[in-house]
Amino acid sequence: LTNQAGEDAAQQAAAQFAAASSQAQRGLQPYATAGLNALNEQQALMGLSGDSSKALASLINSPGYQFRLQEGNRALAGSSAARGGMGSGKALQAAGNYGQNYASNEYNNRLNQLGALVGGGFAAQQNIGNLGIGAATNTGNANMFAANQNNQFWQGLANAAIQGGINYATGGLSEIGRAHV
Repeated sequence: LTNQAGEDAAQQAAAQFAAASSQAQRGLQPYATAGLNALNEQQALMGLSGDSSKALASLINSPGYQFRLQEGNRALAGSSAARGGMGSGKALQAAGNYGQNYASNEYNNRLNQLGALVGGGFAAQQNIGNLGIGAATNTGNANMFAANQNNQFWQGLANAAIQGGINYATGGLSEIGRAHV
């Protein structure tokens, strides 16, 4: 004799918790991976680890960097040409200042963009961990519920057996008492 229904229900609940947690974890994994990749590039750009030259090349060759550089250079050239000073010292100095300021701003922008990805990846990784903990907790609770149900089943069976024995014994004694009267 067992309380198979309670055990089966606990197993089904545990399987559902695990499946839901796994599905959610798989959905979050790309964000966690993107965050880790961003952290690696951010650290490389800052010279903390990894290949700094590769990270800088990635920044310089990014479409956004190239577009903004091209548009800035076009505006600078147009402004100098309009004033008739394309080859003047002021135009060359302005171009040099633009290049330095542009590179510095883009470097900081890239670090900030990567920082946002790192933060999102960190949050995704936390959620993945919390989902695992939640699934484990819920599975444990389902198993405890099944164990308690099983315990109550056996306790009820034992109580019924004891009560039956008491009833049998007291009924038998009253029959014995009647027989002697």
